[in-house]
Amino acid sequence: YSDYSAPFDPRGFPNQITPYEVTKQAKSMYLSGVGMRKKNIYITNVDVYLVGLCLTADSLAKGKLALSNGKNLSEAILEDNNNNQTKYPKISIPLKFVRNVSTNTVVEAFNDAFVGCNIESVNLFKSILRESIGTTGMKKDDEITFYWLSGGGLVISKNGIKGDIMYNIDIEKRLLEVYIDPSRSVSPELVQSIQSNMSKIEI
Repeated sequence: YSDYSAPFDPRGFPNQITPYEVTKQAKSMYLSGVGMRKKNIYITNVDVYLVGLCLTADSLAKGKLALSNGKNLSEAILEDNNNNQTKYPKISIPLKFVRNVSTNTVVEAFNDAFVGCNIESVNLFKSILRESIGTTGMKKDDEITFYWLSGGGLVISKNGIKGDIMYNIDIEKRLLEVYIDPSRSVSPELVQSIQSNMSKIEI
């Protein structure tokens, strides 16, 4: 276990995780960026949740290479050379809520993100997300984490309790872009953090 420390303020996220609750073959993942998701309500910008990016050593190496060559980060880290059947999370995006938000508000907030995607796939994603959150919504300090698995597949967990796995490459790709693609990200702060810090990360 390395004593990895992110070259930026982790803002309450752990520097390193090994998500055994998702798969027994989990590998160490390293915090590679953090930012706030803000929402414009009337005329005020309010903080909704902190969002991070965690990557395995392999994904981090791919990400560094992509950024240094001006290539698309989400495409680079999603690309898979995994021909064996071992499933482990290679990318994770944790969301730590800083205010209470209802289940419906969280789920429906993804409508804009998935414009142009297959509607049945979007509805499946939303139903898995809704089930993961449950009827109580997200309370302050609750976490939702999205995990992208090697060889494909997306897992959603709430406070460490994992939900169903979903296989849909379009949804997996778009969901990642919603956080880390400069043209789509709901958290420009996260994008800035990744671009400023990923090259400095030593593990």
